[in-house]
Amino acid sequence: MITQIKSDPKDSNLLRARENGGQVIWATSSIENTLEVIITNYLFNPIGFNNQRDFFVNNIIALGCFSFFEKKNVVCVLINEKNLLGGTDCTKLQEQLTNVMRYRNAFAHGKIIIDSNKGCVIEYFSGTKKSNILDDDYWNKLEKTFKIVTDLLNKAMKKLYTLNQSST
Repeated sequence: MITQIKSDPKDSNLLRARENGGQVIWATSSIENTLEVIITNYLFNPIGFNNQRDFFVNNIIALGCFSFFEKKNVVCVLINEKNLLGGTDCTKLQEQLTNVMRYRNAFAHGKIIIDSNKGCVIEYFSGTKKSNILDDDYWNKLEKTFKIVTDLLNKAMKKLYTLNQSST
């Protein structure tokens, strides 16, 4: 049986899914900003004026010289070297940051449709063609992923701040 696809742009479920997708992209940008802060605060004293820090932020970070993937890798190396998170937390962070990017890419490059049998569905490519039903389970899992990442990055940032304070 062929599934009927509705394309009414004013469908309330479609509008809500698109709005949620925008929030996913915004939340991913916020996480990326946190990765940038961790890297910058590790390399440069975060307090006071610093020409090198400003140069790095304005001419390397702000210009997009590092992708999210590269920032994730740098932060994970930093977390391991400085022992900012325990082993299981570090592994969990790496896995969940990868999931964050998958969610972000799905909403940034995918297409949200209404399937008359399944409801809201996002279709996207990630190696192969994929689709996910945008039901409560999907949104709850997504929200949990973003919360785990935010909590772990905040924990790492606090530990880095403490290390920076003790070395000054």
